[in-house]
Amino acid sequence: MMQQPPQRRYQQIRKKKVIDISAWRLPLVRFRWNRRKTFITIGVVFGLSILFQVIYPGDMLPINAHIDGVAVGGKTRADAAKKLDEAYKQYSVQLVGDGKTIATPTLEKLAMQVHNTERVENVQYPWYWRIIPLSSLWWQPSVSESPRVVMTDQTKQYIDSVIMPVCKRAPVNATLKVASGKLSVVPSQRGGECERSAVEHSIGAINPILTIKTSVDIPMKGIEPTISTKEAEMLQKDLTKTIGRGVSLQVKDETVIIPANEIIQWITTAVQDKKIEASIGVTQAQPYLAKNVAPKVAVAPGVTRVTTFDFSETSRSNGSPGRALDLEATTQQLTKVIRGNQAKAAAVTKVIQPTVEYSRKYSSTDSGLNALLKQYADDHPGTYGVSMIELDGQKRSANYNGDKQFVTASTYKLYVGYSVLKRVESSGWRWEDNQSCFNKMISLSDNACAENFLRVIGLSEVTKDAKGAGFNSTTFMKSGGPFTTPNDLARFMGMLESGQGLNNNSRERFLSALKANVYRKGIPAGANGTVADKVGFLNGLLHDSAIVYSPHGRYTLAIMTDGSSWANIAELTKKIEEVRNQS
Repeated sequence: MMQQPPQRRYQQIRKKKVIDISAWRLPLVRFRWNRRKTFITIGVVFGLSILFQVIYPGDMLPINAHIDGVAVGGKTRADAAKKLDEAYKQYSVQLVGDGKTIATPTLEKLAMQVHNTERVENVQYPWYWRIIPLSSLWWQPSVSESPRVVMTDQTKQYIDSVIMPVCKRAPVNATLKVASGKLSVVPSQRGGECERSAVEHSIGAINPILTIKTSVDIPMKGIEPTISTKEAEMLQKDLTKTIGRGVSLQVKDETVIIPANEIIQWITTAVQDKKIEASIGVTQAQPYLAKNVAPKVAVAPGVTRVTTFDFSETSRSNGSPGRALDLEATTQQLTKVIRGNQAKAAAVTKVIQPTVEYSRKYSSTDSGLNALLKQYADDHPGTYGVSMIELDGQKRSANYNGDKQFVTASTYKLYVGYSVLKRVESSGWRWEDNQSCFNKMISLSDNACAENFLRVIGLSEVTKDAKGAGFNSTTFMKSGGPFTTPNDLARFMGMLESGQGLNNNSRERFLSALKANVYRKGIPAGANGTVADKVGFLNGLLHDSAIVYSPHGRYTLAIMTDGSSWANIAELTKKIEEVRNQS
């Protein structure tokens, strides 16, 4: 490529320089004009800020002022002090005793008065700061370190009622636990107790600052535990050495080695005579011993067979006793081994009495029926009260716990029904107005109807009616009741069936409702014939009171139970009929 002559290149370069200078001349002029305007604006702003700061009220804090982190700008000193007082009420103080937190109440809960007025009154926004442009935006007041805090009588009450009860920490004894198949030590912990005067002095010396957490040390008198960590460590070493690779247990002619990692989990510790003692826990040892030792020593008991007639035993065939592992005595043997009192333990057995099977027969007499009631109650779970009265034929009767008071459950509605019908007969009550609720109460055991009748008649009046009819063990006035007895219920049903106490219309109405009873799992399920009855059930209570129209004559039966079943009530009824029907 050919190069241009030197003179021509110079002319081109010079021409470019002239163009560059002329291109920048106008923006340079504009820059000078903007800078002048900026300086003027800044001067105006600074001047206005100084003017604002000079005329700003002397009793008001600067617009961006903060005290203890609380914004108080633009507030008078009095208002600022009030705002700080409110903020300090929610300030929490950590009370620490012996390195552990006792409580963390607020100053408001402590009922301590906080006064910030003196701190704020001395705040001044000096004239020399006022003439500094924009100083109101960043100037902050200088105040004393903390407000004045004053205890009150309520503070002392709070100390007595809240702090002192928790300002006592019981010491914790060292103990042992099983971890990873080995015994390890749970260290002891020292307890402590505060002194009342020291607590008050420490709280009274609080110097709170909102921006700083305050922790107050409450002097505590240390209480050492009975069992130290060192004592537990010594026991742990002794046990580990004693157990070794296992513990020997002599089971009849065989020696069973209980592995160390098994028996170590049975160990429990307790303090006895200010010393830590190790024992073998029965509950902990039971699964292993029941599976591996009990079968080796078990001897099944025989059966004793007893024949009775009424209340008399007529024959007995005694079965042989059995044997079983005595867990408690065996674990005591193992305890002696781990304590080093003996080298080897022995499995201990106990006698198991033979089971007893009864073959019972009863005479068709009062004595036979009484024996049946008692022995049935003895042979079955739960509490029983039974009363039976024949209305025809031999007029036999029997009872077991006949005068025992039971909570009535819904059988109380029999007595309420009696009071209702007495008022229909003599007090102007209209049967038509009460018929529906009466039938619901007796046939369906409706509670709302019964409670309404009780409310209108009154508990005392129903009790008075019952006692007037001769049912002296029945009451609605005794706490926890109402109460009645099997004998009262059986006599009530006998009175109703025989037409005593009520006229014929009332009797028929009552019997009709009883025969329509919808609950039939008790006496009706075991009886042979028509049954008019009223049941009661409440929690574990199951009662049934009935008139039984059997082929062998009418009788009343009241069975009251606690912890039994409808099936047992039905079975007992069936057995009563079997004895009655014997020739």
